Amino acid sequence: MPSYANINKLLNLLLLKNKLSSEEILEEVDSKCDIYNYVKEIKHIYKNELDVNIIEDGHIITLNILDEDKFYKHLYRANMYDFNDYKCRIAYLFYELIDKGIYVNILDLCDYMNVSRGTVNNDLKKAKNILKKYGAEIVGVPNKGIKLNGSEFSKRLILIYEVFDYFPSKIFINNKFINMIKSLSEHYKLNNLSRYLIYKSTLVSIYRIKNGNLLNTKIPMYKNFEANSSKLNDFITEIKNIFKININNEEIDFISFPINTRNSVYTSNVDNTKNEKQLIDIVNEMLKNVEEKFVIHIDKEDFFEKVRYHLLFLINRLIFKIPVRDIFSDQIKIKFPLAFELAKTSMNVLREKYNLFSTTVDISYLAVYFALILDERKTIYDESNNIKNAAVITNAGRGAFELIQRQLKEVIGLNSKIDFLTTSDLVTKDISEYGILFSTENVSMDVYLPIIQINGIIDKNILTQKINEIESRNNALIEKISEVVNINVMHLDGDKGYRNNVRLITEALIKEGIVSKNIYKNFEKKENLSSMIYENGVAFPHLTDKIVDKLNLTLGILNPEKDNLKIIFFLVIPEKMNSIQEEMLMKMYNYLFTIISEKNLINMLQEINSIDDFSKFLMKGYL
Repeated sequence: MPSYANINKLLNLLLLKNKLSSEEILEEVDSKCDIYNYVKEIKHIYKNELDVNIIEDGHIITLNILDEDKFYKHLYRANMYDFNDYKCRIAYLFYELIDKGIYVNILDLCDYMNVSRGTVNNDLKKAKNILKKYGAEIVGVPNKGIKLNGSEFSKRLILIYEVFDYFPSKIFINNKFINMIKSLSEHYKLNNLSRYLIYKSTLVSIYRIKNGNLLNTKIPMYKNFEANSSKLNDFITEIKNIFKININNEEIDFISFPINTRNSVYTSNVDNTKNEKQLIDIVNEMLKNVEEKFVIHIDKEDFFEKVRYHLLFLINRLIFKIPVRDIFSDQIKIKFPLAFELAKTSMNVLREKYNLFSTTVDISYLAVYFALILDERKTIYDESNNIKNAAVITNAGRGAFELIQRQLKEVIGLNSKIDFLTTSDLVTKDISEYGILFSTENVSMDVYLPIIQINGIIDKNILTQKINEIESRNNALIEKISEVVNINVMHLDGDKGYRNNVRLITEALIKEGIVSKNIYKNFEKKENLSSMIYENGVAFPHLTDKIVDKLNLTLGILNPEKDNLKIIFFLVIPEKMNSIQEEMLMKMYNYLFTIISEKNLINMLQEINSIDDFSKFLMKGYL
């Protein structure tokens, strides 16, 4: 049985463009075989009215209307649906409930579709699930039936995305109307998806307006960038005249949403101060959530400047439920695991503020911007840890420093930045910004940094040899991981459950004097806000503690597995970190989230027996 939804979609796309490549159509249907069957069905249904041909070895499909009057009358009356398809039944349920606007008897729906009450009840369960993303619901009252509750805005989106392909609008159209849509689409360079959307948004709006169902409220976080466009206004005037209806500004905003949400590239140079304050608030809340959950501070102004146009475009796409092609979401999650998690946390703000539900694709697009920020930060770390950013520690005075500096530059480069420090400066100065230190004094520091002991007169050969040794050590930072991270391994009783095992981990850390006594309470508070159990049987609680001065990572291996939980990573982070610790934290997040997404790595972790084994495992990941 052919999919009449896809047949309707193909027919409408051909009406709006007259010629389509098979690649364009394959975005909407499953296979070339389906395309041939759909074309065959269209030719059968509209025999002597349409001429549909597949040319150029199946690469191009063309449509010509042979009899306009007959075709459009037939199009208006055509009943192409199949109630054996549950999607078609659900579309009919939505159509009837929205069209009637009152309580509808379930038995009447069963009779019309010729299906059982049990079938409709199952369909209603699926329908209620679909409606969640539209902020609508189906409610039932005994002896009255069922009714769809939702805003007019939500109802129109449901008609556009869930109904139209199965039950097109009852508005009678003609070639003039189709040409108007074509002209508007070509003017705004709309792709096939946007072209079809403006066709649907216009017809659905006309039908709802003619039936007295009007939009009277502004759409949040949305701006009609084409409000003053003569092309759009001429189109609206023609619609008013042809269909004898009044169209207010809110209706115009809705009809034109496929134009205004095409791509952020079309809006990046257009003033949108109206929504900027809200957008700033959203970004601030996103970054606040990121910092609270991951202890990662991101500059708000910098991030806002990078993401402002994309985020507004993303929000509008989510508001209007516009589908997006999944090009690289899997690769984004694999290549930028931390950025993906930051984006996922950020998208929760949109769900809480506007009831907007995001897909993996939406999260991936936002993750790209977090990846850019994190890459910039990594570049800063790399530069700050480069030997060209150095300091000389000496109490011998400025003259001695100048002499030492001149000699050092002959070895490490004339463009090197070398600061002058005394031992008293070390009390207040954040020396982690340097890649290397040279000292004439005996100094010791908590921070892991390479220090080369020197005298007033430097032997260039010996200094070069020492610097080369340090560069080698820097390239193998993981070998010094114990300087930055405390690592523990615990084998846990899976039968005790997630929280009890976390309690055991915290008790062990408290006993060793590593963390505060209230660490478990802090864990519970954070866990109650948002679960830290991730995919593939891994929990990753991560929180700050006021008494730790190093990163602390405990690997908890559960045996037997309970409730599909295999591994617990328990990460404790200092409340204040230097740049080296921040860099290591980023690396740990990236590597641990990579592990979480790969079952084979999780299986390998379950075989670990010692801290040494775990350290070697982390080294393999180039932490």
